[in-house]
Amino acid sequence: MQMYRVKFKHHKDKVIDTGEALVVASNADQACDMVATLLELPRSSTSMEANREKPSMYVLERWDVHKHTPTRATFPAKGEDTRHQYNVSASALVWAHSENAAMRKLAAAINAEVEGGDKAKAVGSLQILCDRSDHSPKPSAIEANSVFTNMKMFQGGAVRPR
Repeated sequence: MQMYRVKFKHHKDKVIDTGEALVVASNADQACDMVATLLELPRSSTSMEANREKPSMYVLERWDVHKHTPTRATFPAKGEDTRHQYNVSASALVWAHSENAAMRKLAAAINAEVEGGDKAKAVGSLQILCDRSDHSPKPSAIEANSVFTNMKMFQGGAVRPR
């Protein structure tokens, strides 16, 4: 099986239907037949030209993933909530012509800081604070089962049996 680029031109009443299709077929004639059949083009009034495409591979998607980014295999099972709430605040001195431009420059500087890129020249003294707001440490089993959770002082000092 080979990859073919089939260019077609079909003359209708007042319209010329033209286009290209990428087809995997055994030969050029079979590629033309496949395009004519799937696009419902009459062979008599359609001119077709099929050329073999080399290489027979096209990259549809490709991207880089940083090693510290978790993959699907490291995510918890469905049902477990992996999202948390964070309080994020950023401040900087930004030189810009308008408020919108200043916000765009600040956002770009934050992205550059997070991804480790070059810092923007128009942004100075950038400070980013990020705290997890919904994080509360889990009490130990002893604290959870104890009667008194807060330290209490008894009147009269230490209590001793008489």
